[in-house]
Amino acid sequence: MLSILESLTAIPEPLQPDAVYLGADDSCSLGRMLADATVHGANNPELNRGAVLGPWLSRRPPKPTIVAAMSGTRILDLDDWATPAWIPHLAFYRFLGDERISPPAFTEWGPESPLDELRSFLTDAVQALTITGAGGAFLDWSEGELGAALTVLQVTQPRDRVLFAFHHADGAVPTAEVTRRSGERVAATVRPTQSPHAVESVALSGAETLLSLWSLGTTWSCRRCERSHPPGQARCPAGDGMLFPDLAPDRLWTFRKHRDHWTADAAPRGVVLLDDGNIVLLTTAGATIMEPDGARHALTTGFQRTHDGGRLVRT
Repeated sequence: MLSILESLTAIPEPLQPDAVYLGADDSCSLGRMLADATVHGANNPELNRGAVLGPWLSRRPPKPTIVAAMSGTRILDLDDWATPAWIPHLAFYRFLGDERISPPAFTEWGPESPLDELRSFLTDAVQALTITGAGGAFLDWSEGELGAALTVLQVTQPRDRVLFAFHHADGAVPTAEVTRRSGERVAATVRPTQSPHAVESVALSGAETLLSLWSLGTTWSCRRCERSHPPGQARCPAGDGMLFPDLAPDRLWTFRKHRDHWTADAAPRGVVLLDDGNIVLLTTAGATIMEPDGARHALTTGFQRTHDGGRLVRT
């Protein structure tokens, strides 16, 4: 018992659970119960109450609760709490032996179980975070996976704070929901940020004429391959295969015109939002354009305008 109580005191104080003796109708602090166990051990008079849950559980809504008892202990009113509402929230820990003290429907640990599992249960740890941004685009995120529709960011066992960059034409903010260990789903606060990753920006020198022609919709006559490159075609069959050797291959870039030069900003997650609302996604299978109605087709042209005034280029 001492090891369990000491383990639970490691939970930050605001999250520490109530401690209740079986049969009691009021709680005490973990510190007091730990002191009682240290002083009295098995002779603690509080342990002589009836092995019932009702006096405490009947006064509260379902909430993560662990019942700790000796192997073989018979809890007299256990059947009253074997309900769909309580089963996800009620678990058991037996101090000794292999004989369960609860029906198979309940979670139960024994002395060989890691005590951090008990702490996770009591704090009802967050198992998943779902962020939904209908009608917009996730452009970057610190962790997680983007769903097939590109409007849902799913994060399994998220850290304390998930960062993401999201754009919606009307300024709408995504909604978020956390799923806890018990299965409870709770709305979460959403605050979109700037891109979680530092922008990889490359200055483009000596390309002003080429990019000016592309901006006008005019092709570029390449001396190396003796062919014309339509706007956005950065790959060249001659030389090193790239019109812009300073840019990493197989990436999406947003080209931006400044007063006297151009720069290229890499899309950290391979997602670029165009000014017409279409989303360009780069995967190992290639670059795809996804339209607002869900239709998809391969990216065959380049240098389209992006939502923030740049130009799209795939290297």
